[in-house]
Amino acid sequence: MEPVIIKKSRDGEENASIGCLFIIIIPVIWAIYEIATTKHSFEVWFFSGFIAVLFAVPLEYFLVSRLPLSPSMIINKEGITFFSNLKRYSGLALVRKYYPIHEALIKWDEVKDFMLDTRYEDRPNGDQGGTMTVRLDTLIMVGAPDKRDHYHSIGNLTLAPEQILALCKEFHITYKSLPKRNIIR
Repeated sequence: MEPVIIKKSRDGEENASIGCLFIIIIPVIWAIYEIATTKHSFEVWFFSGFIAVLFAVPLEYFLVSRLPLSPSMIINKEGITFFSNLKRYSGLALVRKYYPIHEALIKWDEVKDFMLDTRYEDRPNGDQGGTMTVRLDTLIMVGAPDKRDHYHSIGNLTLAPEQILALCKEFHITYKSLPKRNIIR
């Protein structure tokens, strides 16, 4: 079987950059008007800098959403490798090239079974006073008798949690009983 590489999902990132543009459009129009009607070069530079600062955030969102992502999870014949993707920039391939990111390899012999724990949690929805329901998915790998259990969050990835669970079970059945290679020198 071919290794499966699962990356972080980018579903909401484009909406965030478009939302930032809608928020800054009125101050930008005001600054352009001030530049057009000003009589002093200091004011031109001031309002030009103001526009540049306003466009910095949506530009950053846009650029980061176009950069390639590194894997969050790799399922292959050796086992499952989890990579730390806690922050916005830690999942970028460029960052991983220069900075070490924690990774954990869990071999197939260390796992007896897989389960998916899904729970829903109500969280406050900003200043509006309402709440939103968040789905939290955790992949539970029940350890072999002499090994410990492993828990990893698998929400917000490119594959659905149910698909990841099915892939893990399929790879586990296929590769758990393979003999270990001994290299004799």
